[in-house]
Amino acid sequence: MEPVETIESPGKYLKSKRESRRVRLGEVAHETRIRESILRAIEEDSYEDMPRLYVKGFLTAYARCLGLDPSGVLSLYQKYVENLHPSEGKALKHQPDLRKMGAKVRWSIIVISGLFFIALLLYASFKLLPRFLPSLRTEKSKPSSSSPIPSSPPVLKETEPPTAHQPDSNKNQPEDTGTDKDP
Repeated sequence: MEPVETIESPGKYLKSKRESRRVRLGEVAHETRIRESILRAIEEDSYEDMPRLYVKGFLTAYARCLGLDPSGVLSLYQKYVENLHPSEGKALKHQPDLRKMGAKVRWSIIVISGLFFIALLLYASFKLLPRFLPSLRTEKSKPSSSSPIPSSPPVLKETEPPTAHQPDSNKNQPEDTGTDKDP
């Protein structure tokens, strides 16, 4: 196997390996499920017309199809891009890893959702459960004695003191002498 660094571009390297193995471009397209027009563009190093996000995936699939090490082809591509556009190559090198960022966002959403759920449970346990379970009510709401507590204080009526001209109700009743008259 030739060292990857001796070939100047990844497209020429992949094309030379494909031709040395006598594999048609259509066979590579069928096995990798990449259109032939894209594979031709890769072999011609015309990466400008391809979506930037897919170029590395195309190169990896093409290299695997030929039985090559994809990391060597990808490093060759990185060097090729740096030589073509020095500022663009460095920008590609320092791009953040989207998988790591996606994992951080996912974990953030999970943590925030968990905290919201805990807050909801606490609210329900302190505010809603005592309404449905009387045994959980606080001591303030329980009556302290068996007699009901009135909702308002009793209203006292003013009464007049008995006067001398009012007859005593006990004088009109006959007195019991204690003798029984039984025939």
